[in-house]
Amino acid sequence: MKKRASIVLLFALLLIACACSSKPKEAQYIGDRSVQYNEAKKGWDVFWGFYYTEDGEKGVSQEADMHLEIINDSGESVYKKTTHVTEDDYSMWTYNFTNEDVLLGHLFIPTSDIDKGNEKAGQLKLSASLPSGSAFEPVELYVYDLPLEDLSITTPDYPITVNNYDYYGNVKTTAEISKITFEYDYSATMEIVITMTFNKDGDSEDDYFDVPYKIKDSDGVIIDSGTILCGPLSVGDTIKEQTYLGNVELGEAYSIEFLDAK
Repeated sequence: MKKRASIVLLFALLLIACACSSKPKEAQYIGDRSVQYNEAKKGWDVFWGFYYTEDGEKGVSQEADMHLEIINDSGESVYKKTTHVTEDDYSMWTYNFTNEDVLLGHLFIPTSDIDKGNEKAGQLKLSASLPSGSAFEPVELYVYDLPLEDLSITTPDYPITVNNYDYYGNVKTTAEISKITFEYDYSATMEIVITMTFNKDGDSEDDYFDVPYKIKDSDGVIIDSGTILCGPLSVGDTIKEQTYLGNVELGEAYSIEFLDAK
C-alpha cells in the first residue's frame, strides 16, 4: 500500500510540474523599438521585440497592450492609441545591414489617423503593459513628415496685373502674375509665375520689375509686406520668383494683395 501511494504521489507531482512548465512565460525585456515612414502605404511602421533575457535572445510573441502617442515639436498630441497585440502581430524580420533575422512585433499608423498640426517633426512615445500588470517605460522615437494644418491664403483672380511707374508717374513696365503657390516647411514661402507684358522702352529691352505685396489676417490687419524683385525681363519673358513670408501660421486664414510700384 505504501509503495502504491508513493507511485500515485509521484505521478501527481509530475502532473503539477508539467502544468507549471507549460504555462506561458512573460517577457522580461523589450528592445529593438523603431519607427520608419512607409512611403508606399502612407504611414508609419512601428516595431518592437520582447525577450526573456537581457541579451535579446529567445524572442517571444508576447501578448501585450502597446501604448503609442505622437507629440509634435510644438507639444501637440496628434495621435494617441492603445492596441492589444497577440502572437498574430509578430513575424520574422531581417535587418538590412546585418541580414540578421529577428522576431518583432509590428503595428502600422496610417497618416490619415494622425491629426494635423503645425509642426512636421515630433516624437513617438512607445510603451507596453503585459497581462500580469507589469509595464515597460516609454521610449521616444523621432518621426518626421507629420501632416500639417492647411496654409490658407486667398489670392486675387488671375491674371493679376502689376504696373511699375517711372519718376514722372507714367507706366514704365507691366507684368501679369498667372500662378501663385504657397508652401510651408517650418516657415511659409510663396512662389509666383510672372510674365512681362509691356515695356515703354520697347519689347526687346530688358528691365527689372518690382512686385510689392501685403498680407492681411482675417481681421484685416497687415501681418507681413514686402517686394519681390523680378528680372531682368523683356516683353514675353516668363519667370518664377520665390520669397519667404513672415508671421504666417498654419490653420489661420489670410489674404494677399499685390500693389503697383512707383
